Amino acid sequence: MALAAAYRLPVISETLADPYPHVDGHDVILASHGLILPKVQAWLDDAGLASIGENLYQKLCVELPFVRCVEAGIERTFSV
Repeated sequence: MALAAAYRLPVISETLADPYPHVDGHDVILASHGLILPKVQAWLDDAGLASIGENLYQKLCVELPFVRCVEAGIERTFSV
């Protein structure tokens, strides 16, 4: 996910039990194994894959960059 986000590439994945912080159809495309192809075809028809990649970049590189998440985890660990 991080590498795709850095290059603003869309991620297409099998459904995840807990995709947090991702939102299906906004910054990733999630579908059960048998439905991935039709879902991707629908996104290709809408030319929406570029927006998925851009939204993933915004989520992981701007809003929640790795260093910020590590620092927040350290703060939570030592503030107890």
